[in-house]
Amino acid sequence: MALSLKESRAIAGMADLLYEFLPGSGSKSWRGHVTFHTVATKVGVGDYWPGGSKKTAIITLLEQTLTLLANPHKHPMGTMLGHNRVHWRDKKQHLQNVRRNSR
Repeated sequence: MALSLKESRAIAGMADLLYEFLPGSGSKSWRGHVTFHTVATKVGVGDYWPGGSKKTAIITLLEQTLTLLANPHKHPMGTMLGHNRVHWRDKKQHLQNVRRNSR
């Protein structure tokens, strides 16, 4: 899914806001160390954390998560998110309408 310029700018702005919240990395030997990757992993989107440059990684995480939310049928987690398929279809339609109207 290609993001619109407006969506890309919104994600970059969110990345700027989130940048200072958590470290991007840390030693695996540190017990209980919380990073963007550990939080993303805990909520099921850890595969979307590419590592490397923290800001670029945050942007990638947000873009991939938005793609997942807009297209849940293309990801196994989509079925997990939508236990009630009718409810999930309504939410998906709403997200698509919001995305369409933001262009």
